[in-house]
Amino acid sequence: MLWFMQVGPLRDPAGAVATAEKVVALRVDDPDASHMLGWSYVTQQRFADAEKHLQAVRLKHPAYVRARTNLAHLTLRQGNTAQAVGLYRSIVDDSRAKRLDQNLESAILWLAIAEHASAGPASADPLLVEILRRAKTPAPRALYEAIRGRGPAALDHLRALPDRSKLDAETAITAAGAHAFLGDRDRAMEFFTHALTLNPWDRYYNLIRPDLKPLWEDERFTRLITTGK
Repeated sequence: MLWFMQVGPLRDPAGAVATAEKVVALRVDDPDASHMLGWSYVTQQRFADAEKHLQAVRLKHPAYVRARTNLAHLTLRQGNTAQAVGLYRSIVDDSRAKRLDQNLESAILWLAIAEHASAGPASADPLLVEILRRAKTPAPRALYEAIRGRGPAALDHLRALPDRSKLDAETAITAAGAHAFLGDRDRAMEFFTHALTLNPWDRYYNLIRPDLKPLWEDERFTRLITTGK
């Protein structure tokens, strides 16, 4: 419980690393413990260390899905787009075949973002069209259209949203991603700030969350996650 508090509301990355190291020492062969340590590096923005560590976890525990998913996010964050595409494609394939308990729409979105970064919009578009057909609410529709480069369509979906103050955290983050991919970082930060006020627990995930990729290098984004201000 202490570690979850440290990577959540307490915003204590150094404490999280120390706690995780103690857990790993006690549970050497436990993939959950090893993943905790790798994730603790993410909270410190030690992305290269986290990527290396989770790669080792994945090799040692190939059936441990969380390591593969977060490794894919980290490789994308590090700019290793071809590797990220391969990892995400394996997640999508396993999700389609029911070998993996992973939301298929999310997996396809991650793959589309990696394909967009690696090979350009044309390679990502069929994937985005597929999940656009599945989307039932305005926020994801706005995000998918924004990544496709269809600004007017994305803005139409964003206008269909309720007032920002009435949105739940996940919808607000999705809207933030849509604004970010449209190039409006200021508006994206307004939605993202609202989301973090509602859900402080999983804040560090946003540092490697693919649908917030345009915000990764924004100092305001990083500062809000790490300091709350």
